[in-house]
Formats: sequence, C-alpha cells, structure tokens
Amino acid sequence: MAGSNVLIGLQGKIPGLSVVEVYNNGIPAVVVKVRGGSSSLAMSTSPLILVDGFPFEDPNALMGISRGMIDHVEVITRAVPQFGSRGTNGLIAIYTKGSAYATKTSTEKNFLSHKIPGYNTPRVFYAPDYSTATSDKSPDFRTTIYWKPNLSVGPDGKADISFYAADIETRYRIVLEGVTDKGVPFRHVSFVEVK
Repeated sequence: MAGSNVLIGLQGKIPGLSVVEVYNNGIPAVVVKVRGGSSSLAMSTSPLILVDGFPFEDPNALMGISRGMIDHVEVITRAVPQFGSRGTNGLIAIYTKGSAYATKTSTEKNFLSHKIPGYNTPRVFYAPDYSTATSDKSPDFRTTIYWKPNLSVGPDGKADISFYAADIETRYRIVLEGVTDKGVPFRHVSFVEVK
C-alpha cells in the first residue's frame, strides 16, 4: 500500500529479523535489527538496506516505495563480508519491478528470499469456530487471530467486528489499513491486552 513502509511486510516472516513499528510524536517509524547482530563502526545494529543496489541509510526513507513496485526482497541475517563493516548486521536487498535485478535471485545456501505481493487476491484466512462445542482440545497459539481484507463501514463511519482470542495471555496489535471513499490511504495501529 502506498504510504506504508515495505519492511512491515517482513514482520514475523524471516527468522532472526526483527521489524518493529514505533511512533515518535505520532509519526510512524520502523526499527530493523538482526538477532545477534553486532555494532558496526557507526554503532548501528541495523542491517544494510539496498534498493536496486543503492544503499538506504534510513529504513523510514522507504515510505515512498509502493508495495506494488516491489519485484522481490532478499534477506541475509548474518554478516556479509563483501560489504565490509556496513554488512556486519546482514543485508536486506529490495528489487523493484523493471530493474536489472528483478528476475534474479540468489542461489547461495541459507539465503532467504521473500516475495512481497502487490495487489492480489487474498488467501482465505483460517480461524477456528468456537461458537459450537468440539472435541478438539488443542491449544490455540495463533499469532494472527483476525484478518478481514474487505471491511466496509456503515453510513456512520463505523463497523463492528468480533473475534475469539488465542489461548495465550498477551498484548495484541490491531492494524487498520485501507483507502477512504475519496482514495486517501490511511493506517492506524492500536493495542488490546488479553488476560
């Protein structure tokens, strides 16, 4: 979605990669770290970020890149010696559609590649039905407990949703993303705690 950082799409998908969304005075920002990363000479623990081969020092500068422009993303969660001290904490390489690298992927062992889809048909989201009695007593440890890709609001601008929480006591993050009827994109994040 335009106006959203493309790195948000990597949250929870790459082992060892941490993408955290924070707010500074109401302005969204993204903090990216690799587990076990060591401080470079600049005292940063963030991986090197490349877009079509060019370095981006600030991950928040990626806000102007629409997810629909992305061909693929490659992630290395260990030191990348060929980039010297800048590659100490790994690498996130983002390739846009139409670039010289768009169809190339690495064949290096342990190199993770994650494709961020643009506009596409969403998969059907599975959620257990707890409204009826069932013999399945398996614990429910889902990390995503509700997904509604097409949510419409009423004339009053409101919509009611309900969902069953998982079996773990935690703090859930609620993310609302969409487009208004006038074509303006929006994003809102709030939290709810389940005890």
